[in-house]
Amino acid sequence: MQGPFSVAVFATETAHGFWDLARDHFGGGVQSWKFSTTRRVVETVVTGQCSIGIVPEPDLQDTESWWQFLVVQPNTANRGRPVRVISKLPFLRRAAQHGGTEAYVIARADPEDSGQDRSLLAIDLAADLSTDTLHKAVADLGFSGILRAKWHDTTAPKRWVHLVDVAGFIARDDDRVAHAGDIFGDNLNEVVVIGGFADPVILDEISASLRTLGYPR
Repeated sequence: MQGPFSVAVFATETAHGFWDLARDHFGGGVQSWKFSTTRRVVETVVTGQCSIGIVPEPDLQDTESWWQFLVVQPNTANRGRPVRVISKLPFLRRAAQHGGTEAYVIARADPEDSGQDRSLLAIDLAADLSTDTLHKAVADLGFSGILRAKWHDTTAPKRWVHLVDVAGFIARDDDRVAHAGDIFGDNLNEVVVIGGFADPVILDEISASLRTLGYPR
């Protein structure tokens, strides 16, 4: 409402669900652009061509890890406003929608604490840890998390970056992140908080709660 607003969306002939998510959430009146690669989506947000980007939720089978660009961009980029994950779509959903198309929203901004959040840590290590070993180390660090994706930098053999989804809002200056070296030792290159998002609202749960209070359906 206060200035130009546009959306960059990853969308191809076989992956059109992200376009539908963007239109449902932001409305048909918002200027939106389709890009066939996630890298181009990230680039348009980094350069300021678009206000936000819509990219797929990462998984361990990813062949194109868009989130790696959020790790490697310098913190001084964009006048100190690096691109971060700020929310997840769909935000309002039915329980039956679990397992459907999901996406992350990225922007040159930091996510805000809603009280019920999850955060994304990119843990850059000099070794490839097993999932169980990584989960234990993350727990020792003080987080409850799960490995979502992994990226190996082939130009730097001793660089394995693990994307971990953890419970709670994690600020960039969180003390636990600052003491990650105590847990990972010499294996640690760095830990980067690449964003976070509020937990989606499950409409069925809201309806059930209202019925217990005596409200009609």
